Amino acid sequence: MGPRVATLVALALLGACKGKARDGATASAARADAAMVASAPRDAAAAPLDASAPTAALTVEPARTYALPAPAPGFARIAAYDVDIQEGACKPMVTVLRAYEGLYAAMLAEQWKVEVTVGTLRLRCGGDPKDQACLAALCATLRPVPGGSALEPYPTEAPTLELATAGGFAGFDQGGVVIYADGTVQYFGPACARWRGRRGQLTAPAMAALMATVDQSGFATLAESPKEEMVRLLDCSDDVYASVSVRGTTRTVGCTRVKAIDDVAAAIRAAVFPNPCE
Repeated sequence: MGPRVATLVALALLGACKGKARDGATASAARADAAMVASAPRDAAAAPLDASAPTAALTVEPARTYALPAPAPGFARIAAYDVDIQEGACKPMVTVLRAYEGLYAAMLAEQWKVEVTVGTLRLRCGGDPKDQACLAALCATLRPVPGGSALEPYPTEAPTLELATAGGFAGFDQGGVVIYADGTVQYFGPACARWRGRRGQLTAPAMAALMATVDQSGFATLAESPKEEMVRLLDCSDDVYASVSVRGTTRTVGCTRVKAIDDVAAAIRAAVFPNPCE
């Protein structure tokens, strides 16, 4: 196990221990704090926004309902993604392919894994290297559920932007948003049952304006190394933190601020929030 993986594992264990001491009130506080991380201040006096209402720059679709067939005999359903996989002697770990892996990073570094597109959904499937033959056979059986979210017409290329917030290394996922080059917006979070929780669309001028702000932020020229980022995050390992990804490059902030990361997060929030899945 390399030094970076060991550090991540240590952080995860530290956060998990702290997380056990939290009660429901603390979790609620973490959710409230997450709205302030790497974001522009919100007007507390303003009326709540209707996340389904169109604006000049953004339209958010109403929540969808699904009537899905049961899995075929011998198959198991991964409900968050609306995909089925054949059952077998081993148990593959299936996760959505994201720029930011969070606590999965240390685990994924040690796994055998394969990237697959199921319907229009980009997934990673894998597990213990000693089970590679079994895992490869089962991962090859992944298939989208007819009528499910894995078949919705999302872009299949990697997203341009991603913003995710979570309550420290102990967990408390607060959700976030994925934005594609064509302005397609995908919201995700604990208030939505599926990874593809709600869908939105930015107009071309709004997407261009957002990317202009991102490109002027200095995010692309940040010189901080992954090791330096880990040292910075260690200052408050169980703090509510935010992760920002731009064209596949991911940066994370906790209680120690980084202006360029904060500026990108604030620009994303200003363009597509509130998140109906938070």
